[in-house]
Amino acid sequence: MKMSGQCHCGAVVFSAGLKGGLASARRCDCSLFSVRGAV
Repeated sequence: MKMSGQCHCGAVVFSAGLKGGLASARRCDCSLFSVRGAV
Protein backbone atom coordinates (compact mmCIF):
# COMPACT_ATOMS: atom_id res chain seq x y z
CA MET A 1 0.00 0.00 0.00
CA LYS A 2 1.43 3.40 -0.95
CA MET A 3 0.86 6.25 1.52
CA SER A 4 1.78 9.92 1.28
CA GLY A 5 1.70 12.92 3.58
CA GLN A 6 3.32 16.19 4.55
CA CYS A 7 4.28 18.21 7.60
CA HIS A 8 1.76 20.74 8.93
CA CYS A 9 3.37 23.68 7.06
CA GLY A 10 3.75 21.75 3.78
CA ALA A 11 7.53 22.25 3.55
CA VAL A 12 8.18 18.49 3.66
CA VAL A 13 6.22 16.07 1.46
CA PHE A 14 6.75 12.30 1.43
CA SER A 15 5.39 9.02 0.13
CA ALA A 16 6.17 5.50 1.29
CA GLY A 17 5.22 1.95 0.51
CA LEU A 18 3.95 0.10 3.59
CA LYS A 19 4.38 -3.68 3.30
CA GLY A 20 1.88 -4.33 6.08
CA GLY A 21 -0.58 -1.66 4.91
CA LEU A 22 -1.97 0.55 7.64
CA ALA A 23 -1.12 -2.09 10.25
CA SER A 24 2.55 -1.02 10.01
CA ALA A 25 1.89 2.74 10.22
CA ARG A 26 2.27 4.68 13.48
CA ARG A 27 0.69 7.78 15.00
CA CYS A 28 2.25 11.19 14.49
CA ASP A 29 4.15 12.29 17.59
CA CYS A 30 5.33 15.72 16.42
CA SER A 31 5.20 18.59 18.92
CA LEU A 32 2.36 20.43 17.13
CA PHE A 33 -0.02 17.50 17.49
CA SER A 34 1.20 16.57 20.98
CA VAL A 35 0.55 20.09 22.30
CA ARG A 36 -2.92 20.24 20.73
CA GLY A 37 -3.88 16.67 21.65
CA ALA A 38 -4.63 15.75 18.03
CA VAL A 39 -4.28 12.27 16.54
